[in-house]
Amino acid sequence: MIGTLPEPCDAFNLQARLNGIPADKVIVAIDACLGQASSVGYFFTSEGPLTPAQSVGGKLPSVGDYSVAAVVNVQGPKPYWTLQVTSLYQVMGMAEEIARQAALAFNLRT
Repeated sequence: MIGTLPEPCDAFNLQARLNGIPADKVIVAIDACLGQASSVGYFFTSEGPLTPAQSVGGKLPSVGDYSVAAVVNVQGPKPYWTLQVTSLYQVMGMAEEIARQAALAFNLRT
């Protein structure tokens, strides 16, 4: 697993982290995102990559063979500010749900 609270995968180290993944590995990219008010608390999955930092105008490479985007707050005129005031409780709850569902899908203990 790459990207934890103690050792995050972020805009500063994303490319180095990606370079460290062997080419034969399947990547499931998971990120928080902003969306419509009716989507907050929902997950969007895709067979294909996600583009991190897109909501704040970042220019990072697309990542993943599969992806999960967790909508943690509403997209607005100041997305960076919105992310800064997003509930950590909301983010952590959604991260726990993703971990729980991944463990079930891969028959892992939780």
